[in-house]
Amino acid sequence: MATMLDFVVFSTLVHIPEFSTSRAAAFGAMSGGILHFTLCKIWVFDRSHQNIADAALSYFIISGSALFLHSFCTTMLSNLMPDEMAWLLSKGVVFTCWMYPASRYIVFGNFSFVPRPLFFVPTPKDKGQRTKDK
Repeated sequence: MATMLDFVVFSTLVHIPEFSTSRAAAFGAMSGGILHFTLCKIWVFDRSHQNIADAALSYFIISGSALFLHSFCTTMLSNLMPDEMAWLLSKGVVFTCWMYPASRYIVFGNFSFVPRPLFFVPTPKDKGQRTKDK
């Protein structure tokens, strides 16, 4: 449903002379992204108990990067093929390789790894655990 909304908005805006292909792709992605977040949180991954602010922030970062990738790829591919075909190919690749895995494992999953600046340097807590393991 989100992809359908994205495509309808994109294909409507791309035929308006004031809208470039990349802007139309960005607006379509934003409208589809709002619907996608809502559907994923409530229905697809059933994470209605999850803090909405944390989920929204993670989703905003991941969706923003997907928006950039999709807009860029659609613009580049539209030089080689019709706009709608470029959109479809770009959408399929970005969704399959980035958006779905990131949504599943990072935004709505149990991904709790928080990188430390020097994560390879053990903290005192880690040293104690490693000593016990040996």
